[in-house]
This record gives sequence, C-alpha cells and structure tokens, in this order.
Amino acid sequence: MTILTVLDNASAQPNSVRLPIAGLVPMTTLDYPDHLACVVFLQGCPLRCGYCHNPSMIPPRRGEPQEWQAVLEFLSTRQGLLEAVVFSGGEPTVNAGLPAAAKQAKALGFKVGLHTAGPYPDRLTRLLPHLDWVGLDVKGEAKSLTVYAVVPASGSYMPVAWEFCSTVGSVSSAAPPSTGRILS
Repeated sequence: MTILTVLDNASAQPNSVRLPIAGLVPMTTLDYPDHLACVVFLQGCPLRCGYCHNPSMIPPRRGEPQEWQAVLEFLSTRQGLLEAVVFSGGEPTVNAGLPAAAKQAKALGFKVGLHTAGPYPDRLTRLLPHLDWVGLDVKGEAKSLTVYAVVPASGSYMPVAWEFCSTVGSVSSAAPPSTGRILS
C-alpha cells in the first residue's frame, strides 16, 4: 500500500524513513499511562527470549518507506482523537529510522512513547529527547538475563538503560535490575 503524506515540520522526509512495521493497534488505554494511544509494532529483536509473546517479530528485516507512510496517514486521521504513539516490538531501538519517525509523530502533535528492553543504551540516549514516556521492559536480574535471552552478555546493558531512563524521569512501571522491585 503506497500512501503519500507531506509533513512540513518533520526533520526527515516521510519517504526516507524506513521502519519495518510488524503491526498496529489503532487504540489502546493500556500502553501509555493515562493517555489514549496507538501502538506501532516494529520488526526485529536481538534478544530472542524463549518466552517472547511476539516471536513473529524477532527476525529482522529492512522496512520499506511506504510502511511508515501508511502509519503516518493513519496518524493524520487520528489527530485530536489519540494523544500518543507508542513504538513497541520486537525491540524498536534496533531500527535506525526510529528517531526520525518519533520526530514526525511529534510534529503531528502526538506524545511519543517507547516500549524497550534497552539493549542499545547509546541509541536510547539519542532517542530520549524525542520521547515523552518510556516503558522499560526489565527481563530479570542483569546477572541472570542470559538465562532468558539467547544473546550472550545481554544483561550487561540493563543497568545502563535504567540509569539513562531514570535520569530523565520518563520511566514507568519498570523494575531496576539491582532490586527487582516494580516501580510505577
């Protein structure tokens, strides 16, 4: 499906953003605290957790420009109805086009949220200025995360991701890896 959309205030042209869209929930009251939102699921995750509830989203693929364009068209019809866009997955930070997409969603007047396990702290740091909320998915204690995820040493990023997110005060409903307690 090819949909052409022009955004005057977005930093990148919509047709240059490549996001592998794996799905879209058009309205949710659960995925962004106290806001009506939609959820954009992105393909690809490096963790490969055995208990993943979205296993079809694990294999990475390159997105086509028309995929994000279709989402932009949907969003343009929901201005004034939805308050936020949440990027989820898979692991959304695996996708290089995510910062540009977040900026474009904000340019349309939406708050931007992110569901992430934080496996790429540097990418998360660059993305945080464009986010209004982060749901940090803590898989377990950092020292035992390799029990859950297939990727070796995948637990080493969690304390770093927690620190970045908690510094800006945008974390909600997450457990810091050192305590295991749920915070809201």
